[in-house]
Parts: sequence; structure tokens; C-alpha cells
Amino acid sequence: ARRRLRRRRAVRHRRRQSLAALAVLLIILGLLVAYRALTRPQRLQRLAREYLGEFFTTRVDVTAVSFSLIEGIQLFGVRVADPHAASGGHPLLAFDAMSLRHDPVALLLGKFQVDEIVASKPVIRARFNPQRARFNVQDVFRIPQDGERRTLRHLPDVRIQEAQVLIYADDDPAGGAVDEIDLSVTGRPAGTR
Repeated sequence: ARRRLRRRRAVRHRRRQSLAALAVLLIILGLLVAYRALTRPQRLQRLAREYLGEFFTTRVDVTAVSFSLIEGIQLFGVRVADPHAASGGHPLLAFDAMSLRHDPVALLLGKFQVDEIVASKPVIRARFNPQRARFNVQDVFRIPQDGERRTLRHLPDVRIQEAQVLIYADDDPAGGAVDEIDLSVTGRPAGTR
């Protein structure tokens, strides 16, 4: 009787161990599937376009995306359309590479929260429109009006490294730049650090 009781206990123990091992394996497999689904390049490219679109009033294009849990989301071929240029004209902002440093845990939970944007060597084409007495750059950034709520809850730090700002005297796309400025800037949202 004791032997049977021991065998039953041993069988139950092995079953519990097998079920626990299976549960751990299923959890790991589920996390891997979720990671792959949430970090698909097409999904990240769409998320990046939508996210950057929150800052600009014109079309934002992203050519390619790569993902790293440590380094963030790397964007390549980022172009922000000039609000006053003809279709197919030079973009107002062109970034060969941009990094969106994010919270990886939030991303795995389905939330896209960027803590820092780092843009390296962007080209900015600032054109002055004499009829409007404004630069095109003044019309491209999305600025909430009084009473309008900002859709982003968390504003990131922004670092622009080695920007080339080309300043044009008028809207003529054939006219050359009248001035060129090299610029590196770090910006933080008001009320932080």
C-alpha cells in the first residue's frame, strides 16, 4: 500500500513538473511571438510615420526601419514635405538617419513611448516667402492652439547633431541658397530636468 501511495505521489509530482515546464515554455513562446509581431519593420515604420506626424503639418515619409531593444528604433530616409513646394520638390527636412530611443517594456506592452529623438546630419531647407513674410519652416511644425489638447502625453528630448540649414531668399526652387548654417541643438520639453 505504501509503495502504491509513493508511486502515485511520484506520478503526480512528475505531472506537476511537466505541466510547469510546459507552462514556462508556452509563456516564453508567447513572448517571442509577441516580440516578433510588435517589432515587425512594417509596423514600426507605420508607428514612426504616425508618431513623427504628430509634430509636423505636412507628409512624413520613412524609407526603412531597423529595431534594437538597446539602441531603439533606427529610421532611414526620413523626409518631411515642404508645405509650399510643388509635389515632388525638395523636402523641407531630410534626415539620412534618425533614432527614436524608446521604452522597450512599453513597446512590448503595445505602447509606443519615445524618450529621445536623435537626428544626425539633417538638411533643412528654409525658404522665405516675401508675399507671406514667412519662412516655410514656420508652417511645418504642429503647434497646439489655445484650448487644443496635445495628442502626445510624453514629449521626448530632441538632439539634432550637425544639421545643415540652407536659407533661401525666395520660393524659387532653382534659386541657390543665400546662407548656410551648421547647427547642433538639444531641446527638452518645458518643465523637465
